Amino acid sequence: MNFLNPFVLFGLAAASIPVLLHLLNLRRLKTVDFSTLRFLQALRESRVRALKIQQILLLVLRTLLIIFAVLAFARPTIPTTLPLLGVDAKASVVLLIDNSASMEAADQRGSRFRQAQAAARSIIAALKDGDEVAILPLAGDVSQRAVSFTRTFSVALSQIDQLQIADGRADIGRALRSTESLLDNASHVRQDVMLITDGQRNIIDRDDSDTGVIIRRDVSMLIPTIGEGNKGLERNCSVDSVVVRTALVQPDKAVEVESWVRNGSSTDASGLTVWLSYNGVRVAQRSIDVPRGETRSVILSAPPRVRGSIAVSVEIEDDAIDRDNVRYAGLVVPALASVAIVGPDESSRFVNVTFGLRKADPSIPPSTAFPSMADAVRQLGQFDVVYLAGGAIRPSEASALMQYVTGGGTVVVFATEDAGTVDFIEAAGIRVGPMTYASDDRPMAIRQLDRTHPVFAGVFASPTGSDAAGRQLPSIRRQRTVDGASMIIESTLGGFMVEQAVGSGRIVAFGVAPTSEWSSFPGSGLFPATMVRLALYSMSTVLSQSAVAIGERIQVPVPPSLAGRSDISVIDATGVTSPAAVVESANGSVIVVPPQPAAGVVRVVTADSVPLAAIAVNAPSTESRLDYLEPEALRDAAGRLLENGDQAVLLDPTKPLGAEVQRARTGSELWPLCVVLALLCALAEMLVATFWARETA
Repeated sequence: MNFLNPFVLFGLAAASIPVLLHLLNLRRLKTVDFSTLRFLQALRESRVRALKIQQILLLVLRTLLIIFAVLAFARPTIPTTLPLLGVDAKASVVLLIDNSASMEAADQRGSRFRQAQAAARSIIAALKDGDEVAILPLAGDVSQRAVSFTRTFSVALSQIDQLQIADGRADIGRALRSTESLLDNASHVRQDVMLITDGQRNIIDRDDSDTGVIIRRDVSMLIPTIGEGNKGLERNCSVDSVVVRTALVQPDKAVEVESWVRNGSSTDASGLTVWLSYNGVRVAQRSIDVPRGETRSVILSAPPRVRGSIAVSVEIEDDAIDRDNVRYAGLVVPALASVAIVGPDESSRFVNVTFGLRKADPSIPPSTAFPSMADAVRQLGQFDVVYLAGGAIRPSEASALMQYVTGGGTVVVFATEDAGTVDFIEAAGIRVGPMTYASDDRPMAIRQLDRTHPVFAGVFASPTGSDAAGRQLPSIRRQRTVDGASMIIESTLGGFMVEQAVGSGRIVAFGVAPTSEWSSFPGSGLFPATMVRLALYSMSTVLSQSAVAIGERIQVPVPPSLAGRSDISVIDATGVTSPAAVVESANGSVIVVPPQPAAGVVRVVTADSVPLAAIAVNAPSTESRLDYLEPEALRDAAGRLLENGDQAVLLDPTKPLGAEVQRARTGSELWPLCVVLALLCALAEMLVATFWARETA
């Protein structure tokens, strides 16, 4: 039973008034004069008994009179249709239609999304003149839609026809919050919510902090059945994730891409073809076997041919759900870094020689030499990476250099005897030890090198160091230990090369100077590879190659060399270009990319095609799992979101949907019956009171 005016029920407290009056009457004593006490015993046995019956009967009738009067104003209703009491009140109806990727699956009755659209049309056909309806999809960005009630059913039907399957998850919690605010503007007291979904299990997933009731009003939720779980569905596999494994990307050098393929169905997948594509062009493929319910990893590789941002995609064959057969990753083949080399010739010679090889190898970044920091400090913003190879640093220059790093720049600094350089390194959180000299017959050596670090990944033929390159590791004559940051190379003395993130940038510190007096490092084959790859690393870390989910906000740091430019654009997954929104923060400039509604790769570039970011936007992988709730479990889960969970009702799938909706919406209002009962109680009270008054007289 429901009450259309439930707040009137507080008036039931008035039913206690006759009881209170009855109790007060019991305490009131009367003096009666008798001429004789001869008939007192007979009076006590007859008249007193009758008097008590009269009082109790009047008490019951007066209490029932008040109760029935209050119930009449509260307007109780029951779903059963009673003679003369059946009603079909006008209603405000919200259709929640599941348009998530799982609805793309088809069974014997066709696509489940088409089934959902047909069910929505049947519901609208069952509505009556005066009803109003709103269409609300469960997936996609609801905030971008203007949702409101309409009494023109042809408009609602058009909205249903225009619905499309979205990449996001069906979020019933978010949809019901929108429904709650939508019902604030409803015109009718009766309010119904129709939940049209295939019942995929992830529809009830909610945040740990989001566990309470959402709809706090008198609302009925009707749930028609769409599909029959896994019955009738074909095999479905999905690409769950894609990761670019190559740390430093260069043109014409193979890039490894690892992906995980899941078989979310109940049958094995044999010989499943997996393709790797760059910007929509297939560049590699493999065949794999994926047992039912399991996940398999597959690695594909291919070299990018051009610099810039690339949309990487891994794709499998079509099956039950096509939208989960492709997943994206962003890849940026960076432009050559702009390098500044600071230091007098005697200490920067080896660094200058390394970058001077650009004439023979165009893949080496161009460089500009400065004899001192005083000469370079005003031009720091023009460079992506600065190599401090010696010379003095004054406090004002150290402050400018630290600001450059915080804004996203990279500084490679070598140990010297200059106190200003030591102060700059320690200001970044790196501890610098005192100068230590080794004896001529026992020089210090490299003890450990992190060969998984992007700077050294792939440089050595063997990760264990048993190759020829391992024999090229330098001997050290004197060194300052550098510690307190991420260790990359460690010598027998201590930290030899460390990395420290500062703001949006980083500092890479060496415990030796780039001269032969300190160590054999500058003359080893490891030195030029380290210097050049540090420049590549600086560009790879500044550029964004992250992955986000649909609807998440994206922030891209602006490299110092591009700070202040107003010609930066954002190209979304559909190819639409818009000006970038640049926001200044404490750590430098960042580009704020609005949440994306569809899967793909978002690119951030300058007008002259300098890439800043390639961000992969992907749909949740849970949509690909053909795991469904039983209808009763779906009803119970939906009921927990309503203040009155009993008002979540499953519609009988064996009967026509329109008739079931009409049956669920019709019922009986009991207020006329309550009015009649109240009048009967009043009449009976008058008759009883009159009869006993006459008897008493």
